[in-house]
Amino acid sequence: MTRIIYGTGKYGIKLYDFFRRIGAAVDYFAQTNAPMEKYIEGIPVVTLDDIAKMEDECIICLAIKSKEITTGIIRDIQKINNRSLYVYNLGDFLTENPVVAHVNYTGIRRCYICNNSFDHFKSGGIDADLFKKYKIIGGGYRDECICPFCGSMDRERWLFYVMKEILHIDTFRGRILHFAPELSIKRMIESNLEVDYYTGDVLTGKAMHVTDITNMQQYGDGVFDYVISNHVLEHVTMEEKAVHEVKRVLKQSGKWVFSFPICTDMEETFEDKTIVEAADRMKLFGQEDHVRLYGKDYKERFEGYGLKIKQYSPQDLLDDDRIKKWGLIKNDVILVAEK
Repeated sequence: MTRIIYGTGKYGIKLYDFFRRIGAAVDYFAQTNAPMEKYIEGIPVVTLDDIAKMEDECIICLAIKSKEITTGIIRDIQKINNRSLYVYNLGDFLTENPVVAHVNYTGIRRCYICNNSFDHFKSGGIDADLFKKYKIIGGGYRDECICPFCGSMDRERWLFYVMKEILHIDTFRGRILHFAPELSIKRMIESNLEVDYYTGDVLTGKAMHVTDITNMQQYGDGVFDYVISNHVLEHVTMEEKAVHEVKRVLKQSGKWVFSFPICTDMEETFEDKTIVEAADRMKLFGQEDHVRLYGKDYKERFEGYGLKIKQYSPQDLLDDDRIKKWGLIKNDVILVAEK
């Protein structure tokens, strides 16, 4: 027997959490159109066409607020012939049953990487004066930041989401270069046996190769499909040289996935190459090894290098419940650049 929740919005997530709490298994989420996300809460998302091809008996629980939409879905399901499909409309159950309707399920946290559930993420990050003074995305000390099971940080979980759900790196075939590799992202990529995967870091023993992003002499021109550098560029003095090196090693169709702390209180990026003392860098950039503070001009800044930039933020792709549940930074940004 295959168990399916039809509805991937707030009602679908609420029903899934209810089932999880009572120990009821869910095999799939379903929606009418082709899903943008391949998985929700680690559960595969399918369409009605996919359900029609399933051979097992199916229990389909409709978790949709609109009665009009629900009626149309039931009509479409009834058109599937020669199948044992048991359909239950749980829209009223989700809104009227006090066991479900008035429970705040956003209080349940779930790590998008390791899929464990718990009451709260742990606090973490650097407690520096600059981060307290300015609103900096992905920097400073943060509540609900670190997964108590796998240790992933909020910005790492957002990178994982983009890599898996938007770029589909887990099923990608090609060659990838990953700077300062996060363990969870590394594990995901390594699990895909079709990928030729290289990791690099300026420090010995941190990655496969000792690699300087401003001088990748060990790699030829146009050899990588993806270059990944999450929170790397704020440490790199010669930003322009780094960008040109990344462009050089990328294939013509290649993509650069990157991010950095962003100061939303600053219109323009601030850097001063004469600032070299650790104490001064801590005061002006937030960390002893940071060399600039990116402002709101970050997208135009990298477009100025001849890159085509797409950006992905939780607030544009997810509802508030899932942002809170997965412990993400609402206005976090992952940039994906093409030549």
